[in-house]
Amino acid sequence: MTTAPGEPHERECAVCTNDFTTPKILPCGHLLCRECVISWMDAKPHAECPLCRCPIVEHQAHSAPSSSDVADDLPTDYVMEALVQNSVVLSKNPSCCVCDDVKADFLCVQCLDLLCSSCSRAHKKLSATRSHDVVSVSTVTPERLAASRPALCADHGEEQRQTSSASPITLPSAHHVH
Repeated sequence: MTTAPGEPHERECAVCTNDFTTPKILPCGHLLCRECVISWMDAKPHAECPLCRCPIVEHQAHSAPSSSDVADDLPTDYVMEALVQNSVVLSKNPSCCVCDDVKADFLCVQCLDLLCSSCSRAHKKLSATRSHDVVSVSTVTPERLAASRPALCADHGEEQRQTSSASPITLPSAHHVH
């Protein structure tokens, strides 16, 4: 999908024009970075979506919530967040994460580690990583990586995201069914 000149790239915030950082879903469905929602609302007393002018918050007669509270209450688009993170991983100079100055030809979909051919073979032999999906860097896309991530529970998505970003290894946990 291509964007017309002047339109924001699909992974780009309309306010800061950078790739999304913690993309928040506005009531109208458009996305802004969490920090951009805050700065946009702080700059405009009755802030509207910069793309379609729909109100970000319904006007309240009594006390208005802080812009950071509003931003935190908006849902996070975890799929877009994954797309941005994956495009960053894939846009790096593909060097093996183990070897110094060796070109990476493979990517572990679970670890998001870039690997040379010999490290890729070793990765597939280790008991902790033998079940991982190692793919060619030339064929993987940010969308494929996002689709291969485990789904986040709507009730606990933020908890799961913080746990997985704090530690590169995530262990399965007991989880209730919704």
